[in-house]
Amino acid sequence: MFTAVAALAGCASHAPAPAPMLAAQGHNSSVPAGYWRIVSNGQEYFCHTEATTGSLIKQQVCMTRAQLDAAQAAAQQSIQNIQQQSRTCNATFGPGGTPCQQ
Repeated sequence: MFTAVAALAGCASHAPAPAPMLAAQGHNSSVPAGYWRIVSNGQEYFCHTEATTGSLIKQQVCMTRAQLDAAQAAAQQSIQNIQQQSRTCNATFGPGGTPCQQ
């Protein structure tokens, strides 16, 4: 699941990271696993690094809490859609080995 979230979260925003960035220490905000929290111009961001396909250089991707929540919700919805499709397909897979039609 984390892979899907990370992949979709990376798609959510590839905008350059805001500058200047200050690493926030000791703040009580919930920081998701694999992310770190920064504050820039009073705005809270959650960042992670990800590899770009075809490149050896990793990029820093930062999102607001709303963007991160939206990316995680989209990833969860994708997982549910895949699971539902799998259940539908498995339920229609006939005894003769006939694959289901989508």
